[in-house]
Amino acid sequence: MVESQGNKAWIASALGNIGLVQHAQGNYAQALEHNRKSLSLFEALGDKQGIARRLNNIGIIYRAQGNYALAMEFY
Repeated sequence: MVESQGNKAWIASALGNIGLVQHAQGNYAQALEHNRKSLSLFEALGDKQGIARRLNNIGIIYRAQGNYALAMEFY
């Protein structure tokens, strides 16, 4: 199946949303994984707003883990 740009954007958003739920559940490793996959798709699409949101979400996850230096890299 060939993915259209719209499908990639939808998948990227869905992965980010899954990451948000996993973060809320304290499942940080999976939250990072899904946000990084989402970030990759948004980068491929050139979607600056999507990229910014995922970078921020990754920073929030690292902050929640107490890794403030790494969090700052993503903010």
